[in-house]
Amino acid sequence: MISRLAGTLPLSTRILGTALLVLLIVLIVQNRSGDPPNTIAAPPVPSDPVEIEISSAGKTILLVGSDGRWYLEPEAGEDEMVAGDPDAVDRVLDELRALGRLPVVSVRGNLGEYGLEEPTQRTLVVRGGEGEPDLLVELGYSASGGDAVYGRVGAGREIVRFPRALHHAISTSRDDYRDMRVASIPEEHIRRITILGENHRPLLVEPAVAEDAGTGEFAWEVRGAGETGADVIRQERVRDLLRELAPLRAVAFLRRGDRGTEGDPFATLEILMTEGRSHRIELYPPDGERRFPARSTMEAYPFYLPEWRVRRLLLGVESYLEPFMEDPPPMM
Repeated sequence: MISRLAGTLPLSTRILGTALLVLLIVLIVQNRSGDPPNTIAAPPVPSDPVEIEISSAGKTILLVGSDGRWYLEPEAGEDEMVAGDPDAVDRVLDELRALGRLPVVSVRGNLGEYGLEEPTQRTLVVRGGEGEPDLLVELGYSASGGDAVYGRVGAGREIVRFPRALHHAISTSRDDYRDMRVASIPEEHIRRITILGENHRPLLVEPAVAEDAGTGEFAWEVRGAGETGADVIRQERVRDLLRELAPLRAVAFLRRGDRGTEGDPFATLEILMTEGRSHRIELYPPDGERRFPARSTMEAYPFYLPEWRVRRLLLGVESYLEPFMEDPPPMM
């Protein structure tokens, strides 16, 4: 009966019916598989990543893993690899591992319409150890109607939606992947800090009882060099100084051509350790962005410190910074 009825139907109707039947079968198969329709699997993350490469607008950042640590490939003006920030790398890998199935937006879309062409495209490659496939992800414009961005997996045809958190984790600034610790001096290892400044008498920061140095359980006092009376500087200022040193973090590193550390520093911290070693931190006049160029004997490259951090290093003594301030704040 059905076959006789089908034979009487127009050809176009029979073709449409066949197409609908095929679509129904596809939907049934997808439903049985447990995977939502119009999604693809997130790319597997290498279990032992050895390189991470991030490219955008013609610039490339390359991180290399070695012995459980990450290093940045040198750029212009650098002689060797510099230490990478393990937390920044972990954020990228954790966001990748947290990906579930990715909603497919289009399989024939114009890549440029989704920001998946230069200069708006952001590309991430994670290379695994021997025998592991590389992971390739491309990110583009913000997606409409949700906290997501458009992207592709492995240069495939499908344009998908990635969580915006992944886009935030994959920074295109090299400094975001650099270990910004330029000194790390725990309080219990400090015997004395001497602060030297132009037109200033030296200040000594020492334990109130010299024999307590190295125990980590003592009060600090500040004295002018060669004097017995303590300067009136509150203990909170000393605590701020000690906290900044353990560890001291830069906001950026000087680029090739920056001239911030030429000439003499306007202030220097000399730190004598309990085992006899010493470290120096040199502070130079600020640039136009109120960042202070600096050097440390614990870091090979010059770096920038923010104004508020410099104030803490100098115990809040405003007279050190008055030559650089248009309207210096009142003394506290």
